[in-house]
Amino acid sequence: MLSRSYNTVTPTLGSASEAIYAHQKVLLRLAVKPTTSSTQYDFEVIDQYGLSFYSIQNQTGELEEVMEIPSITNLSLNITNSSADEDFEVLFIFRDER
Repeated sequence: MLSRSYNTVTPTLGSASEAIYAHQKVLLRLAVKPTTSSTQYDFEVIDQYGLSFYSIQNQTGELEEVMEIPSITNLSLNITNSSADEDFEVLFIFRDER
C-alpha cells in the first residue's frame, strides 16, 4: 500500500525542519518545491538517530527524486541555507512494509 506525506514548511532565517512519520516504510519519491524557482537551498532527510538518508546542497528551484530507501524509524526533513524565507511544498511517497 502507498501512502504520502505532504507538508508546507517555511524557513526562518534560512532554516526549517519537520518530522515525518516513516516507521517501517520505504521512501519511493521525494519532491520539494519552493515558492520561487530561483530560491537556492540545502535539503536533507535524516532518521531519528541523525543518520542522513538523502542530502543535496545548493539546489535551485524544484527538486524531484525517485528512490527506494527503507526506513525503520521516523524521519526529519531539514531545509538549510535557504536564500529566501518562503513556503516550500514537500511531498514524500512511501510504500508500507508492514
